Amino acid sequence: MNCKYTKLQKDEMENCIKPFIPVNRRGFPSRFDAGDIFRCIVHKLKTGCQWGLLFVDIEGFNPPFSWQTVYYHYRKWCRMGVFHDMFTTYLWIQKDRLDMERLNLDGTHSLVKRAAESSAYQHRKRGKTSNLLVMTDGRGIPVACGDKKRYVD
Repeated sequence: MNCKYTKLQKDEMENCIKPFIPVNRRGFPSRFDAGDIFRCIVHKLKTGCQWGLLFVDIEGFNPPFSWQTVYYHYRKWCRMGVFHDMFTTYLWIQKDRLDMERLNLDGTHSLVKRAAESSAYQHRKRGKTSNLLVMTDGRGIPVACGDKKRYVD
């Protein structure tokens, strides 16, 4: 697989990421750089660390804000569809490089603690579960993601 995580350079952040991050229309402007908050969100998603332990192992970064600030912006941007817009734009830009000759479909079936809208009782797992399906191209780059319940009904 040719996918490697790389560090975001300053010019990549300015050109590719910042146009998607919304600016506050009301209230006061944020004291914190949206690029730093985005880097922290990417670090959290790559490592899978807990929100409270977010700043333990980010090298060369002395955060001027708390993990709650990062979580607040993550939830806000998820609700606004910022990450979905970034993903679809990335796929549109990279459409010539995607290997669509071979598509891989994989899924995970995991227990949910709180009843989600797309969860159902699974006797084999003895609890409510949710099924996540991911489709990747031949190089392993995700091209689609969804839950099974949405497509089966």
